[in-house]
Amino acid sequence: MIAYIESSYQLKNFIRYCNEISGKKKNIKVYLRINGSSEQCKQYDNILIGRDEFLVKRVNLSDGFFENFKVFFCFIYDIMRCKTLVVGDARSFVSSKIIKNFSFFKKIVLVDDGLYLYSYWRKIKKYKVTLYSSLYQIEFDISKDKNNSLSFQYMQFDKVKVNYAEEVGICFIGSKVVEIGYLNEEFYLSILRSKYCNNIKCLYFAHRGEAPEKLKKVSEIGYILIKPDLPLEDYFIINGAPKAEYFSLYSTALYNLSVMIPDVKFSCIDPGQASWLLGDLEAIYECYDLLEKNGISRIYQD
Repeated sequence: MIAYIESSYQLKNFIRYCNEISGKKKNIKVYLRINGSSEQCKQYDNILIGRDEFLVKRVNLSDGFFENFKVFFCFIYDIMRCKTLVVGDARSFVSSKIIKNFSFFKKIVLVDDGLYLYSYWRKIKKYKVTLYSSLYQIEFDISKDKNNSLSFQYMQFDKVKVNYAEEVGICFIGSKVVEIGYLNEEFYLSILRSKYCNNIKCLYFAHRGEAPEKLKKVSEIGYILIKPDLPLEDYFIINGAPKAEYFSLYSTALYNLSVMIPDVKFSCIDPGQASWLLGDLEAIYECYDLLEKNGISRIYQD
């Protein structure tokens, strides 16, 4: 089995897939793409503790042409020898090429990498791919579409223990929407100010892709900043979750945690269509609709 992984969330879900199908296996080769983020590398290292069955090759485009040519050659050689290929983000250049060129004679598994898949599966439906995802609604949609070659395998998370002794009022799950150019930074910070309360404990769980400069401003609002060393779902599985009200924008972590954590309120904040800095909002608002279907309250930002 060969895996091409581009984020810590993909890596953790790939491990879930390996454990689910057959427990630990030997000689699973994992190509990890490095994007230059120290937070990403730290999460990779924490997730891989004790996973000696993985042969890990880190892929860093900054290593230069010759080193990357060797990696590319080894990657293609491994692909031709393996029976199963696992990828994470179907939108990425490498993963999309794998799906398009190898799905007809290799088993391709696409592990969960977020809410984007809720609508994006239609763009890859002609390929023979297994979707391994926590978005169970996709299975129903696939079953209605007779003109597709996809299959679905549900990815289930462990339940999270709620820490009732910890007095927390607000937990805000961070997002990199500013960093990827979807929202203005000042508008994003205004959302955080609107949810902050002086007389209760407010936690902000940072996304690994958020800029340090922005996180400094989040702290200045008054939030207690937490940078998990694992994907947030797994951080809470290990450490438990505060009894609080949870907020985010459209968020995969918010979706998953709403299933994992009992007896707490989850809300997604909709900043309004005019606030976004991109033109095509259809996929984003399909995600908001999905969150509502999953019992998460939608709050419209004034």
